[in-house]
Amino acid sequence: MSHSVEQLWQQHLLAMLDAPIRSTIITCILWNIWKARKARVFEHTDINPPGILRRTAADLQLWSHRAPPSSLRFWSDKIVHLIE
Repeated sequence: MSHSVEQLWQQHLLAMLDAPIRSTIITCILWNIWKARKARVFEHTDINPPGILRRTAADLQLWSHRAPPSSLRFWSDKIVHLIE
């Protein structure tokens, strides 16, 4: 199933968030996809989708220290539950 960045931006759960939080979550997801692609090309390391989600969740936990209380932590936990 292929999704565009625009479709990701308009997802119902994400659409309900404030624009800065939504932007941060989407940036984090795309950042980790890009890092996985870069690792595949330059380091010959294959990171599977659950691995990308784990890294995204970890980054959101780290980035949550700069966001309003618990907003990014909530999404980090939600992503972790997706892969369990």
